[in-house]
Amino acid sequence: MKALYWLFVGGILWLFAYVFVDAEGPAPPLHWEPYATNKESGKLVWVWAGPYATRDECMFNARKDPQNSASREPLGCLYFGYQNRYVQWIVNSLVAPGDWRCIARMTKREKFDDPVFQPILRDGNSEGDGWKCDL
Repeated sequence: MKALYWLFVGGILWLFAYVFVDAEGPAPPLHWEPYATNKESGKLVWVWAGPYATRDECMFNARKDPQNSASREPLGCLYFGYQNRYVQWIVNSLVAPGDWRCIARMTKREKFDDPVFQPILRDGNSEGDGWKCDL
């Protein structure tokens, strides 16, 4: 029974290490991007006021952005920092449940520093020019 327990614990630790350590690209220094609801369409859209280093800074600026005349709540910030799709999925599930569709893999990157993974808003498509939902 003890062997089964340690096998289970070892499996959990391996999974934890794989999910939280394996990155497929460099993490951008500014990794929170604001979004809001467009007043006309009622759809979630990116608010082009960021990105920001912290979620607090992102939320503050999302509320103060000059575009707010065209947008309304709900608004928030999605995480696209650490370039691991599972990390992004977990973080965004906690900070913005229901406001995003998927974690997309970027298939067209112009520079090495460009993100490999990025969240897609819930009202966005599952595929676009240079990206496709991955998780």
